[in-house]
Amino acid sequence: MEKLRRYLLAKPRPEQVIKWFKRSRSIPLLRSIAQGDTPLTEATFVSKSRDRALSHLRDLLLDAGSMPREQTIFRQVEAWVAATVAQLPAERRQVITAYVRWGILRRAKRDPLSGDITPGGAIHVRVCVRGIIRLLNWLDGRHTSLETVTLTQIEEFMTIRSTSRWLWKFLTWARERELAPTFEAPSISKPAPNVTGIEQQHEDTIRHLATDSDIDLDARLAGLLIAVYGLLATRTLRLRRSQLNVTEQGDAQLILGEHPLVLADPVTQIAKQHLATLEPAEPAEPAEPGAWLFPGLSPGRHRDAQYLASRLEPLGMNVSELQKAARFRLAGTVPAKVLADALGFNTTTFELYANLSASPRGEYPRLRAI
Repeated sequence: MEKLRRYLLAKPRPEQVIKWFKRSRSIPLLRSIAQGDTPLTEATFVSKSRDRALSHLRDLLLDAGSMPREQTIFRQVEAWVAATVAQLPAERRQVITAYVRWGILRRAKRDPLSGDITPGGAIHVRVCVRGIIRLLNWLDGRHTSLETVTLTQIEEFMTIRSTSRWLWKFLTWARERELAPTFEAPSISKPAPNVTGIEQQHEDTIRHLATDSDIDLDARLAGLLIAVYGLLATRTLRLRRSQLNVTEQGDAQLILGEHPLVLADPVTQIAKQHLATLEPAEPAEPAEPGAWLFPGLSPGRHRDAQYLASRLEPLGMNVSELQKAARFRLAGTVPAKVLADALGFNTTTFELYANLSASPRGEYPRLRAI
């Protein structure tokens, strides 16, 4: 409880903490834990996992260090999979459970600090399981099993369902275990990004993000990182507080790749303002090294892409288009290897955009500390 007390005192907005104490339905459980009547373990929250107030309390205790992290998201995903396939026939349940365990979870993205799978990895598991169940049910409706499915049927299924993230990986796994026939996946070329007619609009968007104080500050900073440097929204929102530093000279440096990325004005000024909002209301222990640069409303979690889209799209700013426009402009003036080193991308990512750029477009924000 002492860890929780220090954690709450360090919150930059104490009025939110007070409001939570007064209104949350989870306070009786917290009081019971504090009095020693209820054990402070993960098992206390397992049966209450669908109660949002108690889920929030669990996240709070985990983020404060009051309760040990025991790969919480991993456990939740396993429980979700078990509940989802529980009503399926035994043979089908066995196939899906085995694939999740050996084909997905072993390769799922992990948080480097906790070792737990990331929220994005958990979403991927759910998408895969739901997709596989739909596929098998669809085959049942055509009196076909996984063992006898044809390439023509798979291609037909692809026309009615979004399958790009999971279908061929599952079929390859099933084929290796002689659960599906052998056929080659069709070669699907990735279309070139559409960057036509974006130059002036892109400049206006950057200027808008830099000057409009009516936009939430965290959305402005995230939007600028995407619009100026072409970062993925999901990657931007998963940045850690330790990856953004202000030097003695007043420069803001972002650590993404092999070299520090020196942020240009006005990104530096927005970054400094955002960092100020993350400072605790009272002097307390220094921030944890794993603290998020864009913390979400739920303790221990970062902002998600839906939050960013909800702040920018009403203003006519499409996050995906911002990213493509930035990469197009960068690739036309900076060598792909330099971009890859500074931004932590694969070189081929920018080679694609470089081929689309007819000529350099003048000076752009410097990408290396010189």
